[in-house]
Amino acid sequence: PGAADLEAQDAADAAVSFPEGFRVLRVEDDAFVRLSLPMTTFTALGIPYVQVEDGLQAVQLIESGEAFSAIVIDNQMPGLNGAETVRKLRSLGCKSYCIGVTGDPPGCADRNNFESAGLDVCLDKDSEGLVRMVEELRKHGEALIEAQQRQRES
Repeated sequence: PGAADLEAQDAADAAVSFPEGFRVLRVEDDAFVRLSLPMTTFTALGIPYVQVEDGLQAVQLIESGEAFSAIVIDNQMPGLNGAETVRKLRSLGCKSYCIGVTGDPPGCADRNNFESAGLDVCLDKDSEGLVRMVEELRKHGEALIEAQQRQRES
């Protein structure tokens, strides 16, 4: 099997139930990544998702009242980059769990700026980062389920 098949299997193995209404916003300018990533992660996990190709579209969605449990966002995009987009979303009161994905090497100025923009976690744009993204989405889904259970019990 190819790397994509293994990644899809890893995603399926990590599948858990997500709370009702759990949705992901994917912000990515690269058309190939927009086509391939959902098949190996969101679809395999059974997570509804919306994709946009730039930061401005993401901001407009949030301003229109759309809500997402998590946002998976690239950094290097034309127009509003990932760091600028996350800062704007946070200034709008967006509390979604933000997962940054970047090819920028650790320690470089662009990555440091992205990491300090209000991300919950910043991952490398590689196969290990994909596995970690699945883990982060799973942990966030489980945390939301636990919070809902605590609310019901109180």
